[in-house]
Amino acid sequence: MCNSSSFLLDTLETSGYHYLPKQREVLVKRTLQKATTLENTFKLIDHSRKINSPLLKAYWTTYYCGGAMLQEGEKFSFRRCKKKWCRTCSHIRTAELINGYKHLLEDFKEPKLVVLTMKNCPGRELKAYYQKMVDAFKLATRNITKTHGLKLNGIRTWECTYNKETDEYHPHFNVVVDTQEGAELLRSYWMNYWQSRVGAKHISINAQSIQDIQGTDGLLEVFKYTTKLAVKHEEETKAQDWIYQCTKGRRIAQSFGTLRKVKIKEKSIQVDEVKGEQGNEIWIFENDVKHYVNAHGETLVSDDEKAVYLREKQRTKELKNQPNERNNVHPQRRIERRTPSTNRSPGSSGIQTNKREGATSKHGSKPFS
Repeated sequence: MCNSSSFLLDTLETSGYHYLPKQREVLVKRTLQKATTLENTFKLIDHSRKINSPLLKAYWTTYYCGGAMLQEGEKFSFRRCKKKWCRTCSHIRTAELINGYKHLLEDFKEPKLVVLTMKNCPGRELKAYYQKMVDAFKLATRNITKTHGLKLNGIRTWECTYNKETDEYHPHFNVVVDTQEGAELLRSYWMNYWQSRVGAKHISINAQSIQDIQGTDGLLEVFKYTTKLAVKHEEETKAQDWIYQCTKGRRIAQSFGTLRKVKIKEKSIQVDEVKGEQGNEIWIFENDVKHYVNAHGETLVSDDEKAVYLREKQRTKELKNQPNERNNVHPQRRIERRTPSTNRSPGSSGIQTNKREGATSKHGSKPFS
């Protein structure tokens, strides 16, 4: 088993590209998301204990989010925490927003991505800055409609980064709007608002960008970006905690115009349907091995499935800026070469895994080359 798995890893490095069955991707993603979320949550919990953060209890809720997954045939269900800092819930929320807004986004004539920023601020002013930014945006959209008769449609999300060297925070809006005219007016009114209140030195026109969005696929990609985590996990832990404290109970993503008509309610229980899977199991996430494991020590996905998924994700990312090669991504995804096997079963991953001490893969006996 080990020899053939080692051969597989060598093959992954030399043969160029390999295929992960689409139906298995969701389980691989859930495993990776849980591992990443736990790593960051442990840091937030440790920091919160030291400073007695009011969010300590909420961070513990995220610790238990998706900790156990119930499999009933093709259905995999788990309880969600629905917190801003949870990567799993963030991805689910983005998918729900896309599904809810997709039919409206497709009607956007000239979709634009507008980034609205202001001068960096110290931590003590961040909460006030957030509310001022929301008020400024609402006033701008209201005045555009009143003065120009133009109703803006889109979604805005608030994001914040942290500068460790200066100990300052950089809050900004990522806004998707439906027209070029609307984007330009929004930037103009945003500039006028802040210049009239805090002076030109606090805001620069060069920092307020308008970017083109190409086609429906491009629009959906930008939409995914604008609805991602408000704070990257790579930021300083103390900065993450403070940003979340300042935005507790506040909306990070807010639709406006026609998109406001769509009501999206987040579910407490997430159910993923994976075609071809069989059995009834309870999968518990074991952080020491970074896997969901059942009572028999089998893992829900294999290490090789993770490797193939991450390589595919990295390859797609690298090709985004190479237009000539971009069209080759999907044909290559459809290439599927398998070594004949006599012990295949429905729902198999098609990928062989290394057997670890105390934990083996449920799908580890299905070779792939």
